[in-house]
Amino acid sequence: MNNKQAASLVKTKLFSIIDEIYEAVYSNEWSLVLDQIIAITQSNKALFFMRDVNEAETIMFQLCSSFEYDKKLYESYRKQPIKCPIYIDTQEFLEGEVCHNVLKNTQIDLSNYIGVEYSQSRFFPMPSYYYIGGILIRDGKYDSIFGLTKAIDSAPFSEEDINFISVLTPHFCRAMSIFKSLRLYKKQNGLYQCFLNQQDKGLLICDKQQHILLMNKYALDKFDRSSFISINNHRLVINHPIYNQMLVNYIENSVDHEYFSISQQKVIVLSEQGENIFINVLPIKHKNNFSDIDVPCCLITVMFEKQLNWEAIISEFALTPKESQLLKALYQKQKINDLTHQFDVSYNTLRTHLQSIFHKISVNSQTDLMIKLSLFK
Repeated sequence: MNNKQAASLVKTKLFSIIDEIYEAVYSNEWSLVLDQIIAITQSNKALFFMRDVNEAETIMFQLCSSFEYDKKLYESYRKQPIKCPIYIDTQEFLEGEVCHNVLKNTQIDLSNYIGVEYSQSRFFPMPSYYYIGGILIRDGKYDSIFGLTKAIDSAPFSEEDINFISVLTPHFCRAMSIFKSLRLYKKQNGLYQCFLNQQDKGLLICDKQQHILLMNKYALDKFDRSSFISINNHRLVINHPIYNQMLVNYIENSVDHEYFSISQQKVIVLSEQGENIFINVLPIKHKNNFSDIDVPCCLITVMFEKQLNWEAIISEFALTPKESQLLKALYQKQKINDLTHQFDVSYNTLRTHLQSIFHKISVNSQTDLMIKLSLFK
C-alpha cells in the first residue's frame, strides 16, 4: 500500500472502526461497524457469518444494507448461507485471505450463477453482483466469512476498497476468534462456570505481567505434566526463552489493545512428546463476564493435539517437498499471505501449490483439508 492509499485509509476513520470491531464482539451490536463500512466503500450490503461445519444453521449471521428487503428472503438467506455463490466460490481460499471479483485478474465470477435457482431467488434479489470480502475462520470446526456487495448496475469496487478490506480482515479474524473463545462457552450455568468446566483445552486469564487471575483445572493438570509450559510465581511461563518472549509480547499487545500489532500475531506452536501445543492470546474487555476482574487482561487458550503422522500423509498423497512445507505451515495456522516472504516465492506460486494439494487430497476447502488431516493423528 503506497502513502497516498494509506493516507486515504486514515481519513476513513480506520482506527475508530477497528476499535468498534473489537467492542462489537462483546456487545453483539455490529450495525455501527457494518454501516460505516458500507458508507466508506459505497456498498449496498455488508454481512458476515459463522457456522459449525457439522451443523446446518449458522451460529452467527449479521447483515446490514442500504436497501429494503423482504424479511422472508433474509431468513432464507440466513438459514442457507453455504448455498450462496460467494461462499461456494471462496471455499478454496484460506483463513485470512481477501477475495474479490473486481480487478483485472478476477478471482470470483458471479456471472456463472445467473440462471441458477438459488441465486435467482435469493442471492441476486438482495441485490448482489460485485463482491469483496475476507475469510475469517476456516479451521475444520468452524467457518466464517465477511463480505460486501454491490448491484450489477453499480460501479465495481476500487483497488482502494480492496486495500481497506485487507487492513480490516485480520481484525475481523481476531474478533471472530474472540467470539468463538468466549461466546461459545456460554451455557445455562453462565460463562464463568463454563470457563472453569472446560475439559478439552486450557483457559487462563492473565494481566499484563503474565500473572494468572483465573485458570481452569484442565490447564493446571496439563501444565503439571508438561516440560514446556509451567506456572512460576503465579505466572504462565514457556520454558524456552524465545517462545516465552513471544508470549510476553503477545500478552502486552493484547492487554494494551495495540490492534495493528494484534493483526500480525501468530499462534505459538510447540511440540512435545507426540503432541502439538497451540497457544493463542486474545484481548478481552475489562470488567468482563468471567468474574469481577477489573484490570486490563487477556484470555489465553492452550490446546493440546496429537501430532500428525506427516510421513504417512506425504506418502499417502504423494506430496512434493514444497507442498509438504506449505501444508505443514497451514496446519500450524500460518497465513498464506505471510508465507510468501518466509518461502521466498510469489503469492500465485503458493496458490498453485495449494490447488495441487487440494487435488491430491481430494478436498475443495481449507475446512475439508483440516478434517482430512485429523484422520492422521
